Order: sequence, then C-alpha cells, then structure tokens
Amino acid sequence: MPPLGASNLRKRQQQAEHPSERHSKRQQLDHSTSAYWDNLSKIYLTKNAIREHDRRNSTFKQLQKLHKPVNRRHCRPNTRQFQAEQDSRLELVRLPGFLCDCSPTQLKEITRLSRLGGPDLSDLKNERLAQPRASLSPSKFSEKCFEDFREADAHASKEPVTISVNPVLDGDIGDHKCVGGEYSFGNLAPLTDGTLSSAKPDHFFGARPEQRNHSIREALSDQIIPSTQDDLPMMPNFFLEVKGPDGSLAVTTRQACYNGALGARGMHTLQSYQQEPTYNNNGYTLTSTYHGGTLKLYTTHVSKSDNPDSRPEYFMTQLRSFALTDTSEAFRQGASAYRNGRDWAKEIRDDELIRAANKRHSEAHSSISQRRTTSDSTPILDDSDGSTNEYQDAQWSFAAPVEEVPPGNPKTPKIRASESLDTAGDEASQTTSDKGPRLPS
Repeated sequence: MPPLGASNLRKRQQQAEHPSERHSKRQQLDHSTSAYWDNLSKIYLTKNAIREHDRRNSTFKQLQKLHKPVNRRHCRPNTRQFQAEQDSRLELVRLPGFLCDCSPTQLKEITRLSRLGGPDLSDLKNERLAQPRASLSPSKFSEKCFEDFREADAHASKEPVTISVNPVLDGDIGDHKCVGGEYSFGNLAPLTDGTLSSAKPDHFFGARPEQRNHSIREALSDQIIPSTQDDLPMMPNFFLEVKGPDGSLAVTTRQACYNGALGARGMHTLQSYQQEPTYNNNGYTLTSTYHGGTLKLYTTHVSKSDNPDSRPEYFMTQLRSFALTDTSEAFRQGASAYRNGRDWAKEIRDDELIRAANKRHSEAHSSISQRRTTSDSTPILDDSDGSTNEYQDAQWSFAAPVEEVPPGNPKTPKIRASESLDTAGDEASQTTSDKGPRLPS
C-alpha cells in the first residue's frame, strides 16, 4: 500500500492537469462551433446563438486591448512628430489628384520608374505563344519523331546541334532568304566602345533585302544590315543560340543578350526613322536559347538612359521556358511557342516597322518632289537684259547639259520627265540620309 502522502500528491497532480485539458477541449469545441455558425445559411435567435455572439464580441474586445494605440499625449515631442509624419505618409490619396499636384520633375521621375518594370508581355506570353500549331499535332509530329529528337539531343555535341535541333524547331520556314546564321555581324556599328567582338548568332530570322527602300538601307546601313553581302537577310529580330552538353549556359545567355540588344537597336532605329526617337518600352525583338534539352524564350527592349550623355540601355526579359526532351506534349508546347514567336517577330518587323518607315520615306520623297516641281515651273520676272531662253537654260541646266546649237537652227532644250524625277529622287535621298536620326553608337 503506497504511503498517504504519495497518494495525495498524485491526486493534486491529476487535479492540476484537469483544467488545462478542459481548456484545450474547450478551444477545440470553440473552433468547431465557430465553423458551425459560419456555415449556417440562417441563424435563429436562440440561447446558443446569443452565447456565440457574446463570445465573439469578447474576443474582439481582447484584440482591441492588445492593439490599443499609444496615447500621444504621453509621448515625447520627437515621438509625436515622428508618428504624425508616418500618418501623413500612410494617408491614402487618389491617384488622379496626386498626379495633378506633382511637379514636372516628379512626373518625369514617376515615368522613369514606371518604365523600369519592363514591357507588358501578358498578351504575347499568355496568348500568342500558347496558340497550338497544326504542324505539331499528334498526327503530324508523332511519338516516333519525338523519340528521334530526344535521341539526337542525347548524342549531340556543339557542332551538330544546329544540324539536329534547328530543323526540328523551325519546321517549315517558308522563305529561306529570311534565314541566316553562323557569320559575323561585321557591318553593324559597335554596341559599346568597340571593344566587343562582332556578334555571330547561330541562327536568326530577318527581312529580305528588297523589302527595304534603297535610301533607307543606305541611311541606316550600320544599324540594320549585319553583312555587306547584298543577298543576306537584314533587320534581324528573332535569334536562336544553341549549345551542346559541353557548352556553357552562361555563355549562351550572354550571347543571346548581345544578339537581342543588336536586334532591338535596329528595330528602334527603324522605328525612329525620319521622326523623333520613341522609347515606348515595348519589345520588338525575341531571342531564344537551347541548352541541355531546355528551350528559353526572351524579349529585348531599349530604354533611354537617365544620363543624357550615355547610350541607350537594353533589357532582356524571360518569356517562357520548356523542357523539350521531357514529353512529346512538352516538346509541342515549346516548339509551338518558338514558331509563334518567330511569326510574331516577322509581323512586327515587316507589317509594322518596315511598312511605317517606307510610308514615311514615300511621303517625304513626294513632298520634296512637289516642292521642286512647283519651284521649277514658277516663272520669275526679271528686269535684266537676259533673254527668256537664257533664263530657261540656266533654270534647267542642273538636270541635263544644254547642247550647243549651230547658228541658224535654234533648238529649245528639252527635259525628259524621267531625268527630272531621277534628279529629284537623288536629292530626296540625300536629304533623307542627312536628316535620318541615328542612335548613338
């Protein structure tokens, strides 16, 4: 039989434990009770409902006591001043009224900060790149094709990657005159101070040389034409860099960044042709990398530097990434995004930027021709003793030399329309070339 003292001690311990157990059970009951009342669609006025109402009110009062604000009357002056400043900073202000009260300097700073967020890529990222392609449907791209691609990737080294991977990613490219790669962009102006070597993309897409007006090509040659060879594509804005398993991912990314900056500079120069440079924070150039079975897509946009004496800045933003060797469905998604991005870049380049630049050039050329024609056809009355024929000879001598006419057989000099237009066109080209804005190299 245990001693009496030990028995009483055990009872006191049990009695001490009971309240905590009852308290934890009450908390569990309260938690379940709260969920019960919250899930009721209609609550009737009962004792239990009133009890739950009182319980919640008491809980709310306890929380108010815990977060009771400090009485500022009992604070030091410095503390009260600090709290007042914090309250003024946290005060909600409606945006239109706030912008109306900002100074021009503040508005400029707000605009600059808003541009640092990068371009709005939601439509391109979530809609355009995600569109399925009929050429990659299971009936066109079978499991056998996917297994062949995965096997080629597993055995690829740096050299044959462009041979084994690029054709599968490209699919039917249509016009081979728009495809280039593996040669130096030696004709482009340096992107920085000239210390960087010329870019040499593995694979890129651009415009056919004949899509661009000859005068524009001459004016923007070192910005949009990568090579001096006339039959190679120009104005590239879609690039692909590939590396085998032994290649460096960091090097691939840097090369893609370099290529994208050159493409973005060319698109921006084309966009700013014969008008003020526009920094709209939109990306018109896409770059992609393939390394170790992973495809990554990026966009590059140009931004104006805060320092007016500095060069423009270029930012590369990742769009999507795909593990092409994972499953056939993953490959279809990645290849679809790649081809959709290529088509999007072509539309931006050909249908938007090139067409707009050609239109501006045609309008400027037409305006100059009209002014020249009006100036040439307006007679000028002169009090001098010179004859009318002499005046006409002097007036038209810039287009065609006046032939010497034998005496007795006078002949009025004639000007062919083609000669006059050609001359006006040459002068228009010269004027366009002189006035075309260029980005600082």
